Amino acid sequence: MKINRQLVHEKYNGHCAYCGCEISFKEMQVDHVVSKFHFKFKISKKYTDVDLNDMDNLNPSCRVCNKWKSSHSLEQFRKEIGEEEDAS
Repeated sequence: MKINRQLVHEKYNGHCAYCGCEISFKEMQVDHVVSKFHFKFKISKKYTDVDLNDMDNLNPSCRVCNKWKSSHSLEQFRKEIGEEEDAS
């Protein structure tokens, strides 16, 4: 299943779903909310590429947030952001 990058970009009106910064279509990275790693190794139910690439599992992301989130769950990523903000 091919990802419709334009729909992902429009999902948050051209902004990163995590930090809120404006991102151009060209700069946007597509983040899997539930990462490919979790789909393949952590979730007991058998999921397909269709499930992995469902629009509900895709978010527009800036390069920094996408790299930082990596394969973390959304909850773990939020926790790390909170710890970083508390340390500042």
